[in-house]
Amino acid sequence: MNKARASLTARAFLGAAALAALIAPTAATSAETLKFLIPWTPAQESNKLSADHVIEAVKKMSGGEIQAQLFGPSVVPSFQQLQPVSSGAFDLHYTSPAYHAGATQVGMMMDAVARDQGKRRSSGVWDLVDKHYTTKHNLKVLGVAGSTSYQFVLKNPVGPDGGLKGMKIRSTPAYEPLIAHLGGISTQLPPAQMYTSLQKGLVDGVAFPVHSIVSLKLNEVAKNLVRPTFGTSTNMLVMNYDKWKKLSPKHQQVMLEVGKSFEQALYDIPKRVADRDEKTMLSTGSQIVNLGPQFSKDIHRIFAEGLWERGLKVQGADVKPIVDQVKAKGIIYAGE
Repeated sequence: MNKARASLTARAFLGAAALAALIAPTAATSAETLKFLIPWTPAQESNKLSADHVIEAVKKMSGGEIQAQLFGPSVVPSFQQLQPVSSGAFDLHYTSPAYHAGATQVGMMMDAVARDQGKRRSSGVWDLVDKHYTTKHNLKVLGVAGSTSYQFVLKNPVGPDGGLKGMKIRSTPAYEPLIAHLGGISTQLPPAQMYTSLQKGLVDGVAFPVHSIVSLKLNEVAKNLVRPTFGTSTNMLVMNYDKWKKLSPKHQQVMLEVGKSFEQALYDIPKRVADRDEKTMLSTGSQIVNLGPQFSKDIHRIFAEGLWERGLKVQGADVKPIVDQVKAKGIIYAGE
């Protein structure tokens, strides 16, 4: 009896195992899972919400046939993420082009371009950026989003000169020319180090997009919001090109639609967060301070020219077609 029962149990186990073996591949291949890398921690509210938007858009637009699994700077440092995506260690990447300026200046040039997504695409500038990243970095561009503007947040008000003379300012390569023009000193820091650097006096202020200041608690250690703001923060969504080529035409179209959705969301989400952040800061002891007129009058032009001068100097052959096209089409960012 025990033998019979054991034999029956064994047969049942083997049958279940065989069934599981048949089912498992189906379950495993029912959805394509993309490894999705971003340079920001969840503390950066707007960026986390935007990443969540991408994950949801991928799932919804593909009918659940594609999903995205999120990885952050704890896996790959913020300023070192482009190469792992280019090589195929990750499939999908949402980032600021200033974070990979060591690899290419091209994406960063879009910080001085009008944020209107229709104009970015119809002008041919979007296609030039896509061609560069595809041919030079093995990355298919899905979205080049013109987001909210940048600002300086300072521990103390602007100096007597109306600028940033002698101040150490947290920077990325995108901000460096303008900071130098204002008399400041650039200090390269990833976002995760901004709070501590302000708290310890290692920097006197930060250059950063107008959103996520409160979620990063920067308002606890720096209470001066400098106006005017400047530029239009560019965010990019790119995909490993080898992975892209393996997608079916249907799924390639899905990812292009995700890119368009990304471009809209990357203005809407940060704008909501930025408006709320400013209200919160002003109601809790922060203040708005203004640059001197000699700096504020043409700040968008100064920012654009400084950005482009640097790009042309470092990587002229790749940057010049972008700059020339932007100027020819008259789509330089000039404020809201």
